[in-house]
Amino acid sequence: MAFARLRAGDRDGAAQALTEALIADPGDERIRLELAEVLVVLGRTTEAVSLLHSLATRCIEAGIHDEARHLLERVLSLDRSRVDVRMELALLYRRLGHPLESRGHYRDAAHRYDERGQVAESLDAWCKLLELEPEGARDVPARVEQAETLARAGFAQQALEGLAQLAEWVEDRALLGDLAQVLEGMVLIDPTDAARLKRLAQLRLDERDRPERALAALQSAFRFDPQDLLTLELLAFAFLSLGEHAKAASVRRELLPFYARGIAADAGPSPTDPNAGRLWEVDVFLRYNLPRRALAHARAHVRVLPFRVEPRIKLHEAYLACESIEGAVNELLAAADLATLGDRVDETRRILERARLVAPGHPLVEAKWREHTST
Repeated sequence: MAFARLRAGDRDGAAQALTEALIADPGDERIRLELAEVLVVLGRTTEAVSLLHSLATRCIEAGIHDEARHLLERVLSLDRSRVDVRMELALLYRRLGHPLESRGHYRDAAHRYDERGQVAESLDAWCKLLELEPEGARDVPARVEQAETLARAGFAQQALEGLAQLAEWVEDRALLGDLAQVLEGMVLIDPTDAARLKRLAQLRLDERDRPERALAALQSAFRFDPQDLLTLELLAFAFLSLGEHAKAASVRRELLPFYARGIAADAGPSPTDPNAGRLWEVDVFLRYNLPRRALAHARAHVRVLPFRVEPRIKLHEAYLACESIEGAVNELLAAADLATLGDRVDETRRILERARLVAPGHPLVEAKWREHTST
């Protein structure tokens, strides 16, 4: 009778007939499923969802997991707010041997719990997700989000310690994009660590398509220590990358007194520098097509000897090998300033000629060239 009424277009009558049939035989799952679909058509979604979920539960208890999965997916399609169903689906996919799908549902559940302020439930979902990490791998985004949730729960120190361990693991494998993500998580939890802010900014500048995020980190670092040489140099780099040449020029002018004092205090090779005189290793890395290693090595030299021209020249070569024109320009401008302050006029000219070849028509290079040739 229910199907006859449905064919006749009497959906309410069909729903009534199926309801009566279900009352008469509550164990008939086919009637339960048909009634649920009729209720969906009638717009009685809440009732339909309740029926489908109860049917899915019966299937799980009976070990009919594939059918249960289809039913739970149907429930979610009707009511996206059912986080409990996402958790059930995640567990079901795990039992069925589909870890990727399971992890996806755990991730969605964690996000939704977090949106609702249910921190404990969110952490539980993240923990279950991370139990399914492939052997030898780390789900960096998930671990960062888990740490951020942990910090919101009042365990900031524990979250930072976990992220510090993750940063070591990522850095050991030279996963620099992942390292930036980990550092961003740490900065979100504790925005007061200037060294971490500078490291994050350097990584974002190396990506070249995220200079605005580097600038945000550097502005925070600058507030903590406006007299830090590296922060100022990275600020100049960030402004160059954003095309804000006037701001970059202004920062470079602020650097001149730092350079002048540094040159005056810098006499001979630093006795504390174990790498002094090993700039040739940058050339080795470049020769073997290892630009990232060359970049890291050259930066190490500049950090130890920031007021010497030669490490800056090598660093500019490493930046070029990494296809970062703005990075190369930034170092050549620094080298030109250092040479000028050291009264090495001919060297200043050679550096600026090199800069004009690297970045023809660059406003800061041309301005520096006019300044040099007019004196």
